[in-house]
Amino acid sequence: MSQVNFKVETPKNLDTIFSLDCFHFNDMKGVFKNIYEILKTFGVKLDELDRKLQSIPDFEALTKAIQDLDGKTTELQNVDKKLRADFE
Repeated sequence: MSQVNFKVETPKNLDTIFSLDCFHFNDMKGVFKNIYEILKTFGVKLDELDRKLQSIPDFEALTKAIQDLDGKTTELQNVDKKLRADFE
């Protein structure tokens, strides 16, 4: 019967197999840093745009308020005419 040898040895190139340079980690780190800087800048710009959009007045509400005032002005003028007529 032949004897089986189960001797375990560390591979000679183990360091190169798990090297971070193999995965271009340093390059990816720079790329991700640039991506996050761009996203951060873009997020700040979106926040500024949102604040500017929030500061725009609601023209529909302003138009309705003006129309309501015009209606009240006409109503007050009619009441004024009636009071003047009653007074005379």
